[in-house]
This record gives sequence, structure tokens and C-alpha cells, in this order.
Amino acid sequence: MDNREDQKDAIPNSQEKDSDWNNESDVPVKKITIKVPQPLASRWSRLWASMLDGILMMVILMPMMYFMGVFSMMDEKGNLPTDMTIILAVLGVVVFLMINGHYLVTRGQTVGKMALDIRIVDEDGNLPPKGQLIKRYAFYFGISHFPFVGDFLSFASILVIFGRTKQCGHDYFAKTFVISDEVGDDDIQNIIDKRNSQD
Repeated sequence: MDNREDQKDAIPNSQEKDSDWNNESDVPVKKITIKVPQPLASRWSRLWASMLDGILMMVILMPMMYFMGVFSMMDEKGNLPTDMTIILAVLGVVVFLMINGHYLVTRGQTVGKMALDIRIVDEDGNLPPKGQLIKRYAFYFGISHFPFVGDFLSFASILVIFGRTKQCGHDYFAKTFVISDEVGDDDIQNIIDKRNSQD
């Protein structure tokens, strides 16, 4: 009986053993830990938030495009000259930042995300720093402008949300997650005050 208990104590926890050691050769292997903040936002809430952001942007952009004569520049297939395409891409980013920039930096939210009570966080569940948000949205806006494959890459970036961590391509690229918002206004103000004091 004592020998059996000694053998039991000598064997590490099975989960730890599988992670730290190779069972056949006892060669140490690297343990991989993936942090996933909880609770993750539902895919439907992310979809609706994105649609609300898109609608809000179009309400502002469509009149601007009309007065710029964009629609008259389109050919039969709806294509625009390259220079106008670049102008509209830059204009879209500017409008997005005008609407959402402050909320992203201080709350990790766009207007659509605020409406759906979800927000962007880093791997530790904290408000991402500005650099991480820039990285996220540079991927978000930039990927669709790759020649020939931009549309395919954008679609693929969206499809990966069906993974276990519910991350899109820009989330993987910037190491961000979207979670259900359980932070109250007082907590958000404390986060803002702390960040301002660090700056």
C-alpha cells in the first residue's frame, strides 16, 4: 500500500506532464499558454455592432461622396479611378476616427460596440494601449486594399471569428479580444484617470 502511494506521488499531474514533458523521451517541451479574457462577446453582437458603425459612417460619407462627384466618376461596373479610390479610403479612416477615436482610446469601444455593450481588450482583459489599437485598425482597414486579393483576405479575416476565441483576423494580428462589457462608467473613468496620470 505504501509503495503504491509513493508511486502515485512520484507521477506529476497528468495535465502538467502532457504540457511539460514528452512521454516517450522525457525531453522538456515548451508550454504554450493562451490567455482568453472572459466573457467573450457573441458573434451576433459583434456583427450588429459592426453594422451600426458602418451605417453611421455611410450617413456621413454618402453626402460627401455626392458633393465630390464620386458617383458620376464610376464606370459601368461601379469602379472608380485609382486616385479617387485612395482619397475615399483615407476619408473613410478619417471619418471613422472622428466618430470613434476618443471612445476607442478611453473605453475600447466604437459607437456600435457601446450600443451592444461590448468592448475591445488585450490578452489580460485590460484596455489596449494606443499602439495596439492602431495596429488592430491598420489591419482592419488596410487588408482590403491589397491588389487582386483584398476582398478575399477581408472575407477570410471575418470567417476566422468562428474559432474558439471568436477573434477576427485583426484581433489575431493585434492580440486583442472583444468581450461583453461589464465595466461601469465609474470604473472606466478610473481607467482614464490612471492613463492620464501615466502620460
